[in-house]
Amino acid sequence: MTKDNENISELLPCPFCGGEALVEREILRHQLIGTRWRCHCSICGADGSPKKIKQEAIKAWNTRPIEEKLQAEKAELELKYNSILSVQNQNDSVTAELLECLSKIGHVSKKAIDNFDDYTMCADGVYECVLSNYESAKQILNKYSEDNNDK
Repeated sequence: MTKDNENISELLPCPFCGGEALVEREILRHQLIGTRWRCHCSICGADGSPKKIKQEAIKAWNTRPIEEKLQAEKAELELKYNSILSVQNQNDSVTAELLECLSKIGHVSKKAIDNFDDYTMCADGVYECVLSNYESAKQILNKYSEDNNDK
C-alpha cells in the first residue's frame, strides 16, 4: 500500500475510536484490476470500503448516516428546548408585569407581594384567576391585602 495523506484534512476522525484517518492506494497484483483507494484508522485499524477513485474513498469514509441523523435530531431538540425556554421567560415576564400592574392599581399592596413565600405560586394563581374570572381575582386579592394589613 502507498500512503497518500496530502488530503488528510478532508478525512473525519475514526467513528469508532476518534483516531486519525489515513487514505492509502493499494496496488493490486492483477494488472487488470489496477489500483484502489481505501481509508482506514491509524489507531484501531477500522477500514473503509475500497474505491477505484480516491475522492470516492474519502467520501465513503466521511459518510456517517447515523451520526448525521443524530446531529439533525440534536439540532431539532435544541430548537424545541430554546423555544420552551423562550416561552417560560415570556411567562415569567408576563407574571411579573401582571403583579406589578395589580400592585399599581391597588389590588395588591407591595407589602402583600413581599410577604408571599412562593412568588411563582402567587403569580400563577393570580394569572389563572384573572384569565378565568376577573371579579374572583379581585376578591381574592382584596381579601389577601386585608388579611396582611391586619398583621
